[in-house]
Amino acid sequence: MNRLLCMGVSACVLLTAGAATAQDDSTTFVFGEYYGCDQNREAFSDYLMEHVFGPMYDERVESGDLSGWGWSSHNAGGSWRRVMFYAANDLNKLLETRDSLIEEWQAEHADANREFTSICPDHDDLIWQSVAGSSVAQTVGTRSAASYSTYYVCDVTKQERADEIVKELYAPVIDALVEAGELDSWGWYAHVIGNQYRRMMTHRAGSHAALVDAVRKYNAAADDKDAAMATELNQICNSHVDYLWDVKLPKPAEE
Repeated sequence: MNRLLCMGVSACVLLTAGAATAQDDSTTFVFGEYYGCDQNREAFSDYLMEHVFGPMYDERVESGDLSGWGWSSHNAGGSWRRVMFYAANDLNKLLETRDSLIEEWQAEHADANREFTSICPDHDDLIWQSVAGSSVAQTVGTRSAASYSTYYVCDVTKQERADEIVKELYAPVIDALVEAGELDSWGWYAHVIGNQYRRMMTHRAGSHAALVDAVRKYNAAADDKDAAMATELNQICNSHVDYLWDVKLPKPAEE
């Protein structure tokens, strides 16, 4: 495993299940929908998301039901082709908002919903809880063009120790890269509901090359500071899949 270089939304795209009931304004819950799509038609899913479904998510952000949302496309990595994320500070509110969005999709945009489902018929749902990193508002507000996400399989008996290591060893170094403008934002998230992945690391920047360079820098800095602790993290979370994403929505800022 290549240290935390092998980590990675959207988008884009954000503990333990027992701790998921502790909610406050500093905690973010992220619902991630990871799609398998027909590569010959997936560009039209982007069109539908921008012009039909995206405005619905914008309305939920404006009303305060969601703190942010995003849609990204596969650039490199595993088999998922698209990822949708939407976030809130309260898990119940997140799930209630999701239910209302599904109802609106089906009731008011039935034809578009059927077309979207035919293009992207398969998906995995994961709910994440923020542990460390930038806020969703900061992440979406940067309107970065590129995202790099890694999804980890971890030892569930030691995953809370992984969180401690990220916060103690890695967070200060990554925050410094954000302050220097080499990264736009980052996040370390814990599994609440979903498949085998127990932790997720995300970063955003203006390009994939910038992301890879920044991650290499902070891995080297972490190793120099405490190689034993860095190794411990990789032993706890010793299986992963990496993705590079192109951020589609909200649209990246123009150069």
